[in-house]
Amino acid sequence: MRTISHHILVPSVLALACLTGVVCEAAPASSPTATTAGAASVLLDSVTGIVNWFNNLNSQFDALTISAQRGQLERAVDQLRKGLYALEADSQNLLDRIPDERPTGVERDSLLALDRKLMNEVNQLRRDQRAVGADIRLNDGTDADESVTGGLAKRGAVLSSVEHQLGSTTVWDANATRASLKQGILAVRNAQQAATEFRKKLAAAP
Repeated sequence: MRTISHHILVPSVLALACLTGVVCEAAPASSPTATTAGAASVLLDSVTGIVNWFNNLNSQFDALTISAQRGQLERAVDQLRKGLYALEADSQNLLDRIPDERPTGVERDSLLALDRKLMNEVNQLRRDQRAVGADIRLNDGTDADESVTGGLAKRGAVLSSVEHQLGSTTVWDANATRASLKQGILAVRNAQQAATEFRKKLAAAP
């Protein structure tokens, strides 16, 4: 039984070694042990080479995957920054149009429409931020994510307050309204800066 097993093993090892691309040289028929040892050594070297090749291939695929994911995140952050810049510009427009006296009629309706447009922008940016927030945090961007989240929350609260003032009959305080809008703009600007710094960090990552 041992002899049969031994003779089956030798050609099997040699065949596997040959399949790996190694040129096999037959050992003397009188030395099956030497043949087996030689084939095993050749096979081990060959298999090691194949394993290393696959490991290298996997590393390349991993690098490509990381690069693709980073590219997607960079584009998402760029889109977020673009939205924040637009929000700041539109917010400044609303601030510049706040009148000293309580607005009525067409002027009030125009301001309400602009305020609601800004609220829609804030809500869209919140959705965009939530979509990439986890990825931002995973890439050492917790501060940026929190700054954007806080900035949008602050801006939304200010816009809600302005909408309430425009629709109410309470005493109109133009200076207080302007001060509130300025705080909201500052919060958005800080969010922009945080997002920009995070974008630079992504670009500099190896």
